[in-house]
Amino acid sequence: MAPIAAGVRMMVAAACLAGAQVAPEHLALARIKLRMSENLERLPNYTCTETIERSTRRAGSRRFQLLDTMRLEVALVEGLELFAWPGAGRFEDREIKDFAPSGGAIGNGNFALHARAVFLGRAPVFQFAGEENLNGRAMLRYDFKVAQVLSGFEVRVGATAAVVGYHGSFWADPRTDEVARLELRASDIPPNLDLKEVSDTMDYSRLRIGESDFLLPTASEMTMIDMRGNLNRNRIQFSGCRQYAGRSLVTFEEPPPAPDAPEPAPRAIELPADLPLTVELTSTIESGRSA
Repeated sequence: MAPIAAGVRMMVAAACLAGAQVAPEHLALARIKLRMSENLERLPNYTCTETIERSTRRAGSRRFQLLDTMRLEVALVEGLELFAWPGAGRFEDREIKDFAPSGGAIGNGNFALHARAVFLGRAPVFQFAGEENLNGRAMLRYDFKVAQVLSGFEVRVGATAAVVGYHGSFWADPRTDEVARLELRASDIPPNLDLKEVSDTMDYSRLRIGESDFLLPTASEMTMIDMRGNLNRNRIQFSGCRQYAGRSLVTFEEPPPAPDAPEPAPRAIELPADLPLTVELTSTIESGRSA
């Protein structure tokens, strides 16, 4: 049994023994944290396709301008988020910013690291915020706060970086004790970053990896607003999630010479059923000539 999950389970047991002395919202929080910690601790190494739509909105405007759409493979391997181009043979030990063109915002943590910090860490302080409706479902909302000195949340603008504190909320289904949404907002942002707000919101649902179901992020939205009111937004969809496993082969014999390989025949590529696609016309439609 993982030590963190065991600690949460002992807290739940102690709360149940206390009976009426513990408020119902505290018991619910203990169950939710236990449920999420067990999910995160038994989560296998896995990978998903990450589609990132980056856009910006200038101060005073209501319209977003699409900058680009990126597709990456993101993997959770031994508690780390790793990235690769789709179809690449291996994941690289590079930051996600190294994959992105300049001119827009980019970030990580929404795949797994934010949830691990909130539900497996000892730094967050929680407070019950009441019952709320989320997408037509009755949810329990809890707010939390992490002090800057205990935080691992780093924000970077160009070559300038700083660790900031953060606060936020999560919403959980009281019937299943499963988290449906997690929201983080940066606090104690130093002036030299020239940022007024940084936030990240993740939506969760139960998906199958291998032969088991796990609570995984399905979508995320990150926003950064500078001191002049310019806003950068990333909308992220996760799809095609599957277990990630390495494979190795050891041989002690000289391999026979390989015959000349024939030219590969064209083959169809099957895309995941839930992969979001954006279609754009390259020429206008002339109504007088088009049927």
